Amino acid sequence: PTNEEPDTELLLQTPTPEFLPTEPVPAGEPIVYDGWSMTVSKEINIDNYYKLWGVTVYLRNLGETNRIFRFTNAAVTAYDNLGNVYEPSGPKCIYNCTPCEDAYHLVKNLEIRGLERETIESGKTYPSCESVEGLGSFKGPIPLDAEYLIIHFDGFGPFTNVDVVIDL
Repeated sequence: PTNEEPDTELLLQTPTPEFLPTEPVPAGEPIVYDGWSMTVSKEINIDNYYKLWGVTVYLRNLGETNRIFRFTNAAVTAYDNLGNVYEPSGPKCIYNCTPCEDAYHLVKNLEIRGLERETIESGKTYPSCESVEGLGSFKGPIPLDAEYLIIHFDGFGPFTNVDVVIDL
């Protein structure tokens, strides 16, 4: 675990809320719902070669049995405080793989062992947008006068209509 990810052992001892946040959540803070804890990194992943960027999402299965976390790349969108909406990466493809536009609506089934954590990343060369540990990236650049990014999750596992704010 990184220093940025909270210790979810404490979360296991407290009741799990049965509602999703209605206000934007700052990056780095866990969102606990339906037996899952999701934390979005405060840092942005940048792929300078392809001029793309993305985020890292830490997922923890708070139950004791293995579970499947289902999601699509299309479930994660991004915009900034200036009103810019960032397009998905499109045809980025490393080695012999499916272009990201083909994997945009592909349902991924990530098995997470009981009480374990997995990392899902975008904006890096590997893992690619088609792997179960990867998310699609976004096309840049992000303007210098943008103060924050809003990462919107809609149908990312049980996380629906959830906004996470990353300060720039």
